[in-house]
This record gives sequence, C-alpha cells and structure tokens, in this order.
Amino acid sequence: MSILTELQKEFPDCWFKEGNKFNGGNAVVWSGEGSMIGINSAFALDSYSFDPSESFYTMGILNELNEFVNQRGYYWEHYDSGTVLLYKAQ
Repeated sequence: MSILTELQKEFPDCWFKEGNKFNGGNAVVWSGEGSMIGINSAFALDSYSFDPSESFYTMGILNELNEFVNQRGYYWEHYDSGTVLLYKAQ
C-alpha cells in the first residue's frame, strides 16, 4: 500500500494528492490548508505562537500525523504557510 493510500485511509478528513502534481518535483505527497484531524488543523505553521512546547504540533505538523509518517520513513516540509510536501527520508 502506498503512503498516499495509507494517509487517505487513516486521515479521511484531510486532503492529500500526489506530490508531483504540485510542482513536478520529487515530493511524494502534497497537502495543506483545510486538512483536519478531528477538530484540529493537520497543519498549522503558526503553531509556535500557541503551542511553544510542541505538545500538539511539531514544526507546524499535528503530532499524530507527524508520527504516522515518521514511523513509515517519511517527513513533512513546509513549502509555504499553506502548503506542505511529504518526502521519503534518505
């Protein structure tokens, strides 16, 4: 099962697209603003202002989502404040 399929199944209230559809680059998945996990935004680049201890967000990614991809060998990177790209760790 691809990471894209796993994300879509595990987090149905988020939107995920193939990364190369964003800019033709080497990202595996593309996502961003409007993605929700329960009542929380999946991505919040401004999370440092309300969560400096990183108890909910780490570098703007909801911890639940961040841990899910990290356990599978991937990491998120912000393209800008409303766009995130997923890459395979080397």
